[in-house]
Amino acid sequence: TVTGFNTDAFSLYIQDVYNSNEEVNFLEDVYLQFNNKDIITFASNTGILSISSISGVHIKSKIKSQNDVKEFLTQYFEINEIKFEEDSVSQGVTNYTGKLMLKGLEIGSSYLNGNAFIIEVNMDGAIVHASILLLSESNIKEYQYLPLAEVNDLISRPNYPKKIGDIDIEDRYYNEPSPYV
Repeated sequence: TVTGFNTDAFSLYIQDVYNSNEEVNFLEDVYLQFNNKDIITFASNTGILSISSISGVHIKSKIKSQNDVKEFLTQYFEINEIKFEEDSVSQGVTNYTGKLMLKGLEIGSSYLNGNAFIIEVNMDGAIVHASILLLSESNIKEYQYLPLAEVNDLISRPNYPKKIGDIDIEDRYYNEPSPYV
């Protein structure tokens, strides 16, 4: 279960890259514009940060390879483990896509075509567009584990539940009239 998003990393990114101490309410969608050319948005319901820049966002180091992308994600967004998909180059823009690796799972977003990040970089190594799912390991809570014992052993135990609510559903379905008829 996702318990929240890594909004602290988002704030630090804005402070470091744009030298801004902008107060942001992360419970609502965020829209920021810097230097009349860089637009940053954060969707509070999806946890996706989007960065768009006409001339490219210039960070401390240029992005020219997958290692540079990994360093960027680690430095600014505390994303340490990633799995890259295929890179593509079109008209001088390199497109890096991939998934987060958290607790041994590949994690992405349906809003990013199953990826956790999509980063487009121009020929100078500057980011022209980026969409990043702001999750970290502290934002993931394991909801349920599968039992470690065999099912037959669990059923023979008196404290293991044998039925879970199927009678209630059937009785209500067949015996109570629908309120919508």
